[in-house]
Amino acid sequence: MTIRLVALDLDHTLLNNKREISREDLEAINRARAQGVVFTIATGRMFAATKTFGEKLNIDVPIITYQGSLIKRLISEEEIRHLRIPNEIAKQGIRLAKDNDVFVNVYNGDDLYVFYENDLIKRYREVNGVHAIVDEDLCDKLNFNPTKIVFVEDDLGKLDGFQKIIETEFSNLYDITRSLPHLLELGHIDATKSNALSYIANILNIKQSETMAIGDGLNDIDMLHWANVGVAMGNALDAVKKSADWVTDDNNSSGVAKAIEKFILKAQ
Repeated sequence: MTIRLVALDLDHTLLNNKREISREDLEAINRARAQGVVFTIATGRMFAATKTFGEKLNIDVPIITYQGSLIKRLISEEEIRHLRIPNEIAKQGIRLAKDNDVFVNVYNGDDLYVFYENDLIKRYREVNGVHAIVDEDLCDKLNFNPTKIVFVEDDLGKLDGFQKIIETEFSNLYDITRSLPHLLELGHIDATKSNALSYIANILNIKQSETMAIGDGLNDIDMLHWANVGVAMGNALDAVKKSADWVTDDNNSSGVAKAIEKFILKAQ
């Protein structure tokens, strides 16, 4: 088995709890790249909040952002594929959020729109390094087809209930996933990490049997299933571990490096 393409989730996978890439992980990636292995990022983050980490990996292959809604080259920033939500569907989702008092982020490429600023958006800005455009009349004024909509709620029980409402309205028509426990995402039906990884593999003329994916969250499960080798982090949810071919160490113990060592470096 030869691995030629590896997709890496960012948060709680490649990034440790300090939101840093460990020296061990970076060294393993560079050793594998020296042997011709291609690495890409597959994240729910927006491109602007991903670019810095791609630069640290020194890659210019297309990277997967917004859960697969946007595939974009790192350096040239050329858009390879951009899947959007129709305007009227977006407005319907935003109205549901308002009616149920759930905070909502609306994305148009690298632009983030919100109704108002609160602790949630301040925390998001600190984590991702992006600024929000505040517009109280966002729903009425919305004049674009969003890249993605994210419903944000720290009360997980409340978000569980709201997810049922969203699934009733949009299930089987749009992609619905939880990237983190407090983040419920609504995107294009084809905007999944597995579809995006398949798309990139085709561009690079790499077979599915030559791919590996590493992740920790529920939004990584489809990607782990699609890749020939699906690796779950030691800190992953049990459902993710059950979906993987192998479970590596956690994100604070360079689990990515250990997976690369096992399936690529030792396999050469």
